[in-house]
Amino acid sequence: MGLLLLIVVVTVPAWLFNQWLLRRLRPRESFRKFLLYLAISLLTAFIYTFIFVWLIGRYLPARPH
Repeated sequence: MGLLLLIVVVTVPAWLFNQWLLRRLRPRESFRKFLLYLAISLLTAFIYTFIFVWLIGRYLPARPH
């Protein structure tokens, strides 16, 4: 249950940020805006992946072998 809650907690702000970014940049208007949106989205994905993996390692106990 803890992992599912962590996934929701991490995913909701990322989704909200993406919606804000779409409204702010309007990537369908030009190729340059699309590339900027793509670059920011990829950077955000890498940062969020790093944070998510760090949180899993930090707060969820390791399984005994």
